[in-house]
Amino acid sequence: MSLPVEKRRQWIKSRREQRKLTKYARLRRQLLRYSILVSLLALGIVAFANVRWRLCQNYDNQGIDISGNFVAKNSQIRQYLKPEIVNCPLFLLNPNELENRVEHLGIIKRAFVRRYALPCPKLKVEVLEEFPWATLYSAASPPRSVGERLNSDLASQKSVLENGAVLSKIGFGLSPHYVVAESGRLILIADFPNVFQPALKIYCDNPSKFNLLPSDVEQWANWIGYISKETHCPVLAIDMRQPHDVQVETGKFTIALGNPDSGLTRRLYRLASVLQVLANQHRELTYINLGLNSNIPIRLAKKLDKNGSEEKVSRL
Repeated sequence: MSLPVEKRRQWIKSRREQRKLTKYARLRRQLLRYSILVSLLALGIVAFANVRWRLCQNYDNQGIDISGNFVAKNSQIRQYLKPEIVNCPLFLLNPNELENRVEHLGIIKRAFVRRYALPCPKLKVEVLEEFPWATLYSAASPPRSVGERLNSDLASQKSVLENGAVLSKIGFGLSPHYVVAESGRLILIADFPNVFQPALKIYCDNPSKFNLLPSDVEQWANWIGYISKETHCPVLAIDMRQPHDVQVETGKFTIALGNPDSGLTRRLYRLASVLQVLANQHRELTYINLGLNSNIPIRLAKKLDKNGSEEKVSRL
């Protein structure tokens, strides 16, 4: 069936008009979308430009929020951060670099840095401090004054008279300048005077050559625990001034360990049998050498007769 010519022309014309209207409507929608997008971008740029990104205005008051530090002071942590954050926008700061700078402090084991722009620019620093394991004494430290040494000697004599314990003499004249952490890291006492100084003492000649790994600290802790368990007294000091002739001072006697290698664990197992034999004989040790594989040299305490012991007590 064919349509009349005029009617067909009107139908084609209406189709064209409809396509034009559809095209214009699509263009209007796209224009509206792009207008909204440009407005949002402009608003974002203006807001970004007006936000305070620098910490120089409130750096001393609330620019840096530090938590988790018990020994390290806030001023020390800020001092390590200050060269990087002063007059520098927050979005240009690298948190990983800031964490590495804070971890350069001897007492800081781990650091976590977060950036906050709103409601005010702020850096949040959370730190995890090292746990002390031993106190390091070195001959390179400045010697003590005569008065301090005299007071120390009098205090040592008084402790011997009151407690009857044998004090460590292997570290006489040495002063503590470092604390050894459980990770093997050395913490300078002069930088952190409030750091806890453990009762366990370690003596060495040069702290710069004293390097312990976490595995070494764990191994030494196991050896010290075994010695304390067998001797029933705490370990007071470890003398590492001779790398191949390490000595341990307990509350009763001195133990020469020799070279602290993989065979030291096996050599320590002989301590229990020696102590058992001497206990059956009612003898007391003053020195035992476990550094040899063939024999075990020992030094026994001298036996005093009744008159000699009474005379010694009377003199004290």
